Amino acid sequence: MIVGGSQRVLANLANELSRRGYNVKIIDLSNKELFFPIHNSVKIIKLGIKTIGSNPVESIYLNIKRINILRRRFKKEKPDVVISFLTKVNILTTIASRFLNIPVIISERNNPRKDKVIRLWDLFRSVIYKKADLLVTQTDRIKKYYEKKGIKKIKVIHNPVTIFEIVEEKKRKNIIISVGSLTRQKGYDLLLHAFLSVKDKAWKLNIVGDGLLKAQLTKLSHELLCQDRVIFSGKQKNMKKYYGEAKIYVLSSRYEGFPNVLCEAMAAGLPCIAFDCPTGPREIINNGINGILVENGNVAALAKAINTLIDDENMRNRLGKQALHIRKDLDIGKITEEWEAVIKTVCEQNRREW
Repeated sequence: MIVGGSQRVLANLANELSRRGYNVKIIDLSNKELFFPIHNSVKIIKLGIKTIGSNPVESIYLNIKRINILRRRFKKEKPDVVISFLTKVNILTTIASRFLNIPVIISERNNPRKDKVIRLWDLFRSVIYKKADLLVTQTDRIKKYYEKKGIKKIKVIHNPVTIFEIVEEKKRKNIIISVGSLTRQKGYDLLLHAFLSVKDKAWKLNIVGDGLLKAQLTKLSHELLCQDRVIFSGKQKNMKKYYGEAKIYVLSSRYEGFPNVLCEAMAAGLPCIAFDCPTGPREIINNGINGILVENGNVAALAKAINTLIDDENMRNRLGKQALHIRKDLDIGKITEEWEAVIKTVCEQNRREW
């Protein structure tokens, strides 16, 4: 099953473009079930290609196969433009489109300084990305990273926010929520250590998501003797309930691209605390105005911020109210218009020369 912030953005963008009259098709290299809902007007093409080789030779073979299959599909579909998400798919898509006179927009969805890929893929990224018609990044800091790599055609477009119902404070429970895959990137080990320092033991921590570190994090909650107050809810399709019952949201990531879950929590009216990690939170939160930023990786500072919000209901209400402005800033209509503008631009420009 395909789950993640990139997939949510892709689904939302595809649905909105389709609603606006575009003929949208999603090409899925795998054969996995899509986690987020796709409107029935959007055609999904599953190629069902094995993506992970058992050895380097097989991996090379599979990637060549993916390029050839993509190329044949592009010839068949004859799209006006191709939009690609994520590093490896960006590279394969750009190569597959060579000599086909099809504009290609590629998009990075994470922080390339921290989200490491093997050296060969990084080399491909530095060379091949220059051949795309446009690179879309989520923040100015990521844009500057690629500009230093010699990539000139870059546009910053933030993610659209998913809107959830606003629930009154009095109807919420004493729950701190965090949402994301159970990976080292998300810093849940740091969050658990910070939660250990929460003074009011009536509060619970709900971690919504799944991943390879679930057993390790569950074990850590037992070692910290807070397992009775920590809930691992797994991955959830409908987040309305989870945002609606919590009083505080915490983003404990070591690094991000542009964290959708932080935007969703703010759009749900939750007061939010986030590590000032590279990149995203600083572009989203104005510290002390619509949320709280703490030094990246500083567990003591995170615990202090959590305790401050627990003790100060007025502050929670003030930050939560200000956070709601993100609904306008990251409205799906506004963000889709930005995508429409870049699509129109690349389609009108001369086809690139290789």
